[in-house]
Amino acid sequence: MKRLARLLLLGAFSLGACAGSHAPEAAALLQDAPTIDVVEHPAPTLQPEVPTADRDANDPAPAGVPLVRDGAVTGRFVAEGQKVRYPFEARAGELSLFDLGTWGYERGWQSGARIAVLDGQGRELAAKTPSGGTVYRAFLPFVAPDDGTYAVELTAEQRSFRFTLVRHSGYRARSRGDLLATKERELVHGWLAPGEDRVTYDLDLADGERVFVRVHDSHEAGRNQARAERRRRPETARAGRAQRQPAFPRFVVSTRGTRPAHSLFYIADGPGPHRVTVGARGSNPGGLFDLELQRDPPFVHVHGTVGDHEDEPVAGVELHFVREPDFDDLGRATTDAQGRYRQPLLPGAYTIVLAGSRADPVRTTIAADREVNLIFDGS
Repeated sequence: MKRLARLLLLGAFSLGACAGSHAPEAAALLQDAPTIDVVEHPAPTLQPEVPTADRDANDPAPAGVPLVRDGAVTGRFVAEGQKVRYPFEARAGELSLFDLGTWGYERGWQSGARIAVLDGQGRELAAKTPSGGTVYRAFLPFVAPDDGTYAVELTAEQRSFRFTLVRHSGYRARSRGDLLATKERELVHGWLAPGEDRVTYDLDLADGERVFVRVHDSHEAGRNQARAERRRRPETARAGRAQRQPAFPRFVVSTRGTRPAHSLFYIADGPGPHRVTVGARGSNPGGLFDLELQRDPPFVHVHGTVGDHEDEPVAGVELHFVREPDFDDLGRATTDAQGRYRQPLLPGAYTIVLAGSRADPVRTTIAADREVNLIFDGS
């Protein structure tokens, strides 16, 4: 196998079961998999307007209009049990990604939905039954077995809700173990199916070439949620509190031998293809992502000492480097026996958090190599 990247910086959080129990199997699949020189070219991600919360208990179910490629429909159910079918045309082997968003009618609303794909005889070919609070989503990939007319059926299984339903048609079907080539692209679009899905890309790099890689949700709402979660993360790390599970996937990226993270920064230690994998932390509802690839980015080093109030060095302290304004957790370092640390970073404004310390996070700008000494408050 080609030599992989030597990691310089990785803001990492555990991928859980997605990257744990199945990692050896994935590695075996990837060794012999051919690289597919195809990258997604989707239409701009549709974000239809959510229907208003105005409703009448006598309103009928929405009308079943055709759902065209890269099209969207919106509507509202006002009673449990209402349903609607949206017919659509598909070619054999064509992938359709159905993206359902639901909204309740007031705070604290709970509901349940069912989304299913039916063939021309009404037989069910794929389905999901999501449920949740005021806002939740479902993502249903479907590959047509034959040319023909199909239908996506949406049902209010529990109570009622407002909804948007988007059919994404610009993505290619793929199999587990496929390798996708990025070539010289700086932005790659992709998707994950619900559950333990992952997708791997080949980056063709020169020896010593640096790359900064970051993954985002394609939905603005998903990016906003991830940004808000990362903004809370310094306080979470400092206090040791658990994080709540978001409605959108927690997309992460990794190379072999590294912990999955929202972003990573590394140098290739040999020429040729280097593999980068996109997955999700925790429970993965599936969804669309954008993968940014910034080649030869600038970087600087921050170093210093962590001590207590008596100026004694504190070993084993984990430092989090969170870059503003997007609150990207771009690096972690751990102090050695002398309380020293050193970390490469992209230039920018940072919040530095000492995990387990009661001290307030330190906000500073790191535009060049510099020393930052910190106090650990473990009282």
